[in-house]
Amino acid sequence: MKRYILAIIVILVLGLVGYGVYVVYHSPNNQRLESIEVKVRADEGAPIFMDSEDVQREMAQLGLNYKGLLIDSIDVGSVERKLRKNPLFKDVEVYITAFSRKMVVEVTQQQALFLVQTGGRSYYVTADRGVIPLNPRYAIYLPVASGDINEDYACSTLYDLFQALEADEYFRNYFGQVYVDKEQGIILTPRIGRTPLILGHSTAWADMLHKYQIFAQQVLSHVGDDAYEYVKLSYKNQIVARPRGWEQKQDSIIKQ
Repeated sequence: MKRYILAIIVILVLGLVGYGVYVVYHSPNNQRLESIEVKVRADEGAPIFMDSEDVQREMAQLGLNYKGLLIDSIDVGSVERKLRKNPLFKDVEVYITAFSRKMVVEVTQQQALFLVQTGGRSYYVTADRGVIPLNPRYAIYLPVASGDINEDYACSTLYDLFQALEADEYFRNYFGQVYVDKEQGIILTPRIGRTPLILGHSTAWADMLHKYQIFAQQVLSHVGDDAYEYVKLSYKNQIVARPRGWEQKQDSIIKQ
């Protein structure tokens, strides 16, 4: 009986010693980081500035390649703060899974609506009415706005226009360029064709876009996208269009 009890005690002691060795060995104080996983998130359908490999390179340039270091020595908060300084990132979350000895970096990117190029300055306007300086290394393909534009105007009037275009299935991705002229106001250029649409200074986007859609379906579909020098939409209940070769022709006035 005494031998049986002694054997049980020995087994328990050995078990405790083995568990202690396991805990010490697998403690974060003694583990080294083996890998870094980057997850890039963005709004559905939004163009991506940086993929996971781009973020990895960005981290390396910032001195954040911690592979091989003791996990307990890594300041996760510092990693987040440094990555959040990148204006392309809306949010950053970093955590370490001790069991797998892996750092996970989850990056949520900004959503850009259009690119402004004016006065020697280029920047994107974002979905939350902010701006992102253009980084040539991570440029994305979006409509371009130029002309007489300042940042306040870009983040208010032009923002509202692009939101109206995005909300309309017919005009989504329809226009490639926007030019703002002091006299004529906003001028849109379609991705297909050379006929500019002059909106003027009115902000009645829905009414003007509705008029143009009817014009495009009933007129341009028959005469071609390049049949006119320009189309003016700022007049109430009518469209003014100038045919090409206007020296011999008068403007066409189409009432609706």
